[in-house]
Amino acid sequence: MDSVLKKIIEIEKEAQKINDEYVVAKENLLQEIEFEKKQLEIKSEQVTKEKISQILKAERQEEEKLIQEQDDVHKKQLALFRDEFSKNTALWEQQLFESIILISI
Repeated sequence: MDSVLKKIIEIEKEAQKINDEYVVAKENLLQEIEFEKKQLEIKSEQVTKEKISQILKAERQEEEKLIQEQDDVHKKQLALFRDEFSKNTALWEQQLFESIILISI
């Protein structure tokens, strides 16, 4: 009977040891999962920030390109106006002079 009782106590101790190992393994696994989750969140945040940065950079470049194109168009128009003015200044002065003379007559 004592040997049966001893055997039961040994089995119970072994079961308790296995249970304790299970609790420790479970806790370690939960900590590992939490660590991996945090690492994924950090990585996801970094990737998101990089993508946002790339998008903003592309938008700024596109905006600068459009502004430069508009500036080029305005410069060309201004050059055309100046050219037109320099070509027609004498004619316009003559027309203005003639209209003043006609008004005064």
